[in-house]
This record gives sequence, structure tokens and C-alpha cells, in this order.
Amino acid sequence: MAGNNDSLSFRTIDGAIQQRGGIKSETLAADLVLDLTYGRYLRLDPGGAARNVDFAAAHEVDGASYKILNTADAAEALTIRDSADATIVSLAQNEMAEVVYDGSAWAHMGIITIALS
Repeated sequence: MAGNNDSLSFRTIDGAIQQRGGIKSETLAADLVLDLTYGRYLRLDPGGAARNVDFAAAHEVDGASYKILNTADAAEALTIRDSADATIVSLAQNEMAEVVYDGSAWAHMGIITIALS
């Protein structure tokens, strides 16, 4: 993804990743495929069932990263997957992970348990 297009959640400028900040909060009614309109920080409620959150191939840009928080009100998991449907990380209620693309694959940088208030 090259250029200086402010409508994208990330862009490259002189080879460096520039991602939008912003927090996107959403209650899911089905699995979610992240597109280029989503920002870097995601607060996702699975909406009563376990859900998949899939990265589109367009997100596979070296250095792209996302912080995803499962804000479920019950034991509902979010499974974060790459564009080939391979699991990167599964998040239980009140867990957050940062996922980073290294140029060839997504990796999670650990899971943090959050006390939501």
C-alpha cells in the first residue's frame, strides 16, 4: 500500500508505515473481515457468540499492527485469523493482543487481561 491516502487506515510514506490511531468499537453480529476503514485500535464485542476476525490480504503490509480487545459481556471468544484463515491468536473475554505483520506473516505480541469498568 503506497502513497499518501488519508482514507486508508494505514499508508506508507517513504517506506514507513503510517497508521491511523482512533478506536473502533463494535458489537459483532457475524464474523468480521477487517477492511481498510478500520483503525489501529479495536474494541470488539462478539455479540453473544464466538466470532472470527479475519485480516484481508490488503492488510498484509510489513509493519502493520493492530491492538484488539475482546469486550464481551460473557465467555465469548474472538479468533483472530490471517487472510488464509490460519489462527493468529484467540482472545477470551477481557483479553487484548497486539498483532503485527512482519512482511511474511502475522504474529501476536502477547495477551493482556484487562479489567473493564
